[in-house]
Amino acid sequence: MSILAAIFGMSFVLGLSGAVMPGPVLAVAIKGSAQSGFWFGPFLVLGHGLLELPVVLGLGLGLGELLQKGRVLGTISLVGGLVLAAMAVGMLREAVSVTLPTNEGSSGISPKGKIKAIWSGIATSIGNPFWPLWWATAGLAMIGQANKLAADRGLGPGLSLSFFYVGHILSDLLWYSFVSFMIATGRKLFTDRSYRILIAVCAIFLLALAGFFLYSGAASFLSRGPLVRT
Repeated sequence: MSILAAIFGMSFVLGLSGAVMPGPVLAVAIKGSAQSGFWFGPFLVLGHGLLELPVVLGLGLGLGELLQKGRVLGTISLVGGLVLAAMAVGMLREAVSVTLPTNEGSSGISPKGKIKAIWSGIATSIGNPFWPLWWATAGLAMIGQANKLAADRGLGPGLSLSFFYVGHILSDLLWYSFVSFMIATGRKLFTDRSYRILIAVCAIFLLALAGFFLYSGAASFLSRGPLVRT
């Protein structure tokens, strides 16, 4: 059982390292929490977690080799870079005139708001090139190590993958719940100007990421090799 606790702990720490990195999920969490309140964050993670469940199962069953092919990583980088660029441009336009909602939504969220948050968690994960690249590298390596540790103790991959998945999702849940709580309860401390600056900063960061992934994807197809290596 101690080895399962170790797998859980390693997965939690590794997942947290990915969760705290600024990206489209964080940008959507900030905007959604300001509009809908605290529960937007947990439901956002629910959508993210529903998408990652088959990913963990697939990689655990040996499908990770596909993601590690250079052309696949190059395509992911190009498509993801375009998605991030479009998202960043939209956010920059919005930052010019966006205002904080005046309604109090920190204690509840409508059924439509829950569905929106879940779908946002799925869409922003798919549109983030860091997501498949992370799973093709750090995530895949950790799953392989978890399965090996479990096998050395005579445990099946089902147990190791379960503890890995729970640890990983719990790190996302705790981090984005914290972000949502800070945004939802701190809205009285925010002005429209500070909110616009926050949105603009996120947009600029996403635009920089878009440039990085577009260059990396183009380089991989020009036989220079991707900037993100496995």
